Amino acid sequence: MFLQRAVPILAAALLCSATNAQSVNASIYGSVTDSSGAAAPKANVTAANIKTGVSQATLTNAEGVYLFPSLQPGEYTVSTELAGFRKSVSSGIQLAVGARISVDIKLEIGVATETVTVAASSGVLEAVTSSVSNVVSQQRVQDLPLQSRDAGALIALQAGVVGDNFNGARSQSQNVTLDGVDIQEPRYNGGFASANLTTTNSVDRVGEFRVSTAPADAEFGRGLAQVQMIGRSGTNELHGSVFEFNRVTALSANDWFNNQLGRNADGSLVAPRNFLIRNQFGARVDAPIKKNKTFLFFLYEGQRQKTKSAVNTTVFTSTARQGLFRFYPGVRNGAATAAVPTVDLNGNPTAPASATGPLQTVSLFGLDPNRPAADPTGNVAKALKDYPLPNNFLRGDGLNTAGFFWQQPGTADNDLYNGRLDHQLTQNTRLAFSTQFERGNALNGFQGQVYPLQPTDAAIPRTDFYSLTATTSIRPNLLNEFRAGVNRFRVVYDTPFSPGSNSVLPHIGSQPFYFTFTSVTNTYTANNAPQGRISPVYQYSDRVNYLRGRHALKAGVEVRFDSSNGFNSFRVVPQADIGPGAVPYTNINTITGIGANSTAAQNVLGDLSGALADWIQAFNSAGGKNPTYIPGEPVQRTWRQRSVGSYLQDDWKVGSKVTLNLGVRYDFYGVPYEANGKAVIPVGGTAGAFGLSGSSFADAFQPGHLAGSLTQLQLVGPGSPNPGKGLYKNDWNNFAPAIGISYAANLKTVLRAGYFIVYDRNSLRNADTEVGSNPGINSTLTFTSGSLMNLSNVGVPFGPAGVPLATVPVTDRLQTLRLYDTNLATPYVQNWNISVQREIVKDSVLTVRYVGTKGTKMLSGVDINQGNILTNGFLDAFRVTRAGGNAPLFDQLFAGLTVPGKGVVDGVSVRGSDYARSNATFASYLADGRVGTLANNLNSSALLTNVNGGLLRRAGLPENFFFTNPQFATVNLVGNNANSTYHSLQVEFEKRFGHGWVYQGNYTLSKALGENEGTAQVYDTAYRNAQNLHADKRLMNFNRTHVFKSNGIWDLPLGRDKALLGNANRVVDGFLGGWKLSGILTFTSGRPITVTAPLATFNKYTTGQTPDVSGALPKNTGGLQFDGNGACYFCGFKQVSDPNLKNTAPALAGISNLFAQQGPGGVMLTDPLPGTLGNLAQSFFTGPRFFNLDASLAKDFKLTERFRLNIRTDWINATNHEDFATATIDANINSATFGRVTAKAAAGNNNRIVVLGARINF
Repeated sequence: MFLQRAVPILAAALLCSATNAQSVNASIYGSVTDSSGAAAPKANVTAANIKTGVSQATLTNAEGVYLFPSLQPGEYTVSTELAGFRKSVSSGIQLAVGARISVDIKLEIGVATETVTVAASSGVLEAVTSSVSNVVSQQRVQDLPLQSRDAGALIALQAGVVGDNFNGARSQSQNVTLDGVDIQEPRYNGGFASANLTTTNSVDRVGEFRVSTAPADAEFGRGLAQVQMIGRSGTNELHGSVFEFNRVTALSANDWFNNQLGRNADGSLVAPRNFLIRNQFGARVDAPIKKNKTFLFFLYEGQRQKTKSAVNTTVFTSTARQGLFRFYPGVRNGAATAAVPTVDLNGNPTAPASATGPLQTVSLFGLDPNRPAADPTGNVAKALKDYPLPNNFLRGDGLNTAGFFWQQPGTADNDLYNGRLDHQLTQNTRLAFSTQFERGNALNGFQGQVYPLQPTDAAIPRTDFYSLTATTSIRPNLLNEFRAGVNRFRVVYDTPFSPGSNSVLPHIGSQPFYFTFTSVTNTYTANNAPQGRISPVYQYSDRVNYLRGRHALKAGVEVRFDSSNGFNSFRVVPQADIGPGAVPYTNINTITGIGANSTAAQNVLGDLSGALADWIQAFNSAGGKNPTYIPGEPVQRTWRQRSVGSYLQDDWKVGSKVTLNLGVRYDFYGVPYEANGKAVIPVGGTAGAFGLSGSSFADAFQPGHLAGSLTQLQLVGPGSPNPGKGLYKNDWNNFAPAIGISYAANLKTVLRAGYFIVYDRNSLRNADTEVGSNPGINSTLTFTSGSLMNLSNVGVPFGPAGVPLATVPVTDRLQTLRLYDTNLATPYVQNWNISVQREIVKDSVLTVRYVGTKGTKMLSGVDINQGNILTNGFLDAFRVTRAGGNAPLFDQLFAGLTVPGKGVVDGVSVRGSDYARSNATFASYLADGRVGTLANNLNSSALLTNVNGGLLRRAGLPENFFFTNPQFATVNLVGNNANSTYHSLQVEFEKRFGHGWVYQGNYTLSKALGENEGTAQVYDTAYRNAQNLHADKRLMNFNRTHVFKSNGIWDLPLGRDKALLGNANRVVDGFLGGWKLSGILTFTSGRPITVTAPLATFNKYTTGQTPDVSGALPKNTGGLQFDGNGACYFCGFKQVSDPNLKNTAPALAGISNLFAQQGPGGVMLTDPLPGTLGNLAQSFFTGPRFFNLDASLAKDFKLTERFRLNIRTDWINATNHEDFATATIDANINSATFGRVTAKAAAGNNNRIVVLGARINF
């Protein structure tokens, strides 16, 4: 089907002269006139590259117009000759990557032997394009301060860029190329700052690059943002460099968070500076093999890095390990930084003023008859041997759990080999070939070393990159450019265990397993077992440029073959989740004065006794026509996608001042498919996902409405029994206009306007997560029991239940089904810009622009099974029971269950509401108003029946009483549910290099709105209300109202032939001359902050839930302040009892974890009542501002006439300004540390870093 539809499109595009891949080459477009202003046809125009000597020639047409559509970036002269006129030479024309320059030439009457030379000023204003773009020159790449020598970090300097987002678009709406080949891994399609680029873009590899943030050109596709990098290349002269850059711990500063931990008794820092030794070294050479014809570039760069990073994990205190639980009556335990701490920074218990009694120490063993002692299997004790005792009290509750700080080791080694060959094959044909090989070795960050005694393993990445371009001038007005590219990335993440080698894990008999404790930080995680992937990209494109009259036409096509072959062993080794299971904890919440500490005590008891909530294990099938589940079999999926893009563009030079850019683009993104037929979706697609309830959302949330049948599963795609079916239907109508106008009012002023639509593609990882893990040929089973389950009685090993593709029974209720909407459309982005650009002084340009963006049909997921409490009477029953009353529905649900001290529920003398209040688990849900959590629990409860959902069935309630499709716990339907908008004012000043300095500065005032950033690998958007998705429209997380960025390079005017010491002798000039200063300054307003009340008061989800606010709450509430316990942002708030608890039964109110926050002026933040959503808007507050200054100082020494030594030092975060802007601020109103800064930014500039560098250039 793909070939039947795609081949005609491809053929049509080729017939109209085609190419789709964006050319990294530059173009010169202009007109030649005589002294009277009349057109000068058939004039000979030649463009010559100064450094390579390679030239191209063409003739003006009848309109006197000429075009060089594909010139290698560099410095050029353009000479023009015509009989009867003097030869005209325009010199100093700088062509950057992707530049489109207008050079008009006026001939003077005279003899051809006379020459008129004009120093051109082209390149400052690009007057033939309506796109918004900037070039990061080789000088900036080489001289600006960079921590990791990654040229890609400079992308963020452009206006409208915040993190990974360009002008309000999603991070995957980017197309990043190197030498014309995509370097984004197709598995993720992440942004440039998300570590999803497959190549190391070293400053010695990248020549320069162009960043288009608002293109208006049909040539650009696959994303709103376009980043076109070109590699360095050879010239007619031999040049090279040998370099070494070194970063060491001794020159770096400590960060604020480490210093906050204080000092040990011996005076040493508890958290010394993060240890890092990084050496980056190598050599490059560029040389002519044959002058004016063949040129070579080669680079080797290596990195050797060792790190030790500050990590603060949560561990048990020595008393808690013995089963002794400590607390102060009447208050909730809190770490030293909590709003109400119960320990000081040294761990000494401190009684809060609100405590109703002295410190209590209670043994948890012997209280609960079902969990009378420590785990008898010894597995818990063995696991805890790897856990150290605490050394700080900034985490946990301070008395029973606390922090362990240590420096986690890491490595990151890499070797890069890059080569490029440029060859002028004939006068009309030019070839360019580049390749890059990378081999790395690092510690596995997915399964990091959490504690010093825990072993770890390696991550091994490698990249193979190739780019071949052939450019042919067929005739003066017709040029063809062909490109083929390969980018093959692969990585394997090893772990110290696997299904076949797991000695480091605990065992029950011969069965290894993972622990997941509830109170402390876990060592290994089951969902990050051994894994790896291979993600190749193959792309082929052809482009034709044709000049006809004043129309510069270009057209193109590109065919891409993207794939990603991934494997993992997630939960193949089973996971044991600590928890109460079907048998609640008893006698813990009756401890005198324990109150809100009851839950923490229960968690500690469960951890130490080995109580199990469930046992999760994955069983996978290798596929085939008769698939079977094989214990220990990993998941393996090979996802492939085929895509075709084509365009036709006309740059019409209407007159000497006006250029119209008119184009149309077509993109087809084929539906991803699993190459071996392992993709599983419901029969009937979207309609089949609603199961028993029916076939659409019209059938949802109607208990007892059973208009459908059980969901059936099927394999689809090539290699399956249903090769003609896909994950969703192909979308064939993705046509996109590109319209723009550029008006050169004079030589110094250009006005532009542009409108552009681009269709976004989706990552293969999204297909993998949405479909690749569905039940059918892999089954993740959650084993539970209606009776007590713990490590000593769990019946292992478990085997797979059922056979592949069997109907998931309605008694399962624990698995997740994901799918795409059958009628999924390709999401698209509209972008428009209006700007005025003015050269205010020579080589200096001021630009003022408006840029707007609209994201339409963006992907996000909706859970069909979000949970129903509104239309089945359950909410009313919950409210009545919570208030201390009796609900008939609960009599029906809990009939036959025993209430301790009262007897069996009969609906008369012993009520179902009594049972709910006596069950410790259910009582905690009631106390906290978590009606959605209770509904979720009851939906799959095996109480009395040992069959999931049996409680509902036994009560005579319909299968879809709570969930629309009761076969599954979650049914995530990904569709075109999200939209976004962005508006901005951007002011930019740029000065090209001259008089010893270069500068760029920009300011952006903007607002970005939407419901979903689209950054997750899985589009499981937890909408607060699936029936009103737009209720979650808010400021996007990447919204920054004000952003200022600045960068510059200054050759200090010291030394010989400079403004100062211009007549210095050789010795003085050697010391004081040749100094260069450069820097990058960034300032932004804060990110949006959502204050949360993460309780399932409306459905089963807690994400994004906000509190109720009463009183006047200014949006500027909050501000960074410091005290003896650290930093806080909402310092004006005080945690108080939740006033709504007055309507809750006293026994429940006493164990509730609900609190309120009382702020200035009597404002109150409270948890929403059951059945409601909070009235405080998401993203209501704005967080701390961000400031950062990076600086570099360099010195050039002349060693000989040919060799020069350059030494430099880069100061990253030169002012040692702590990054609180992206740090973790506890925004949960029920947290003991509400409003406090609890963790530093994971990848922020938290401390000053000094990099020393030296290179010898020749």
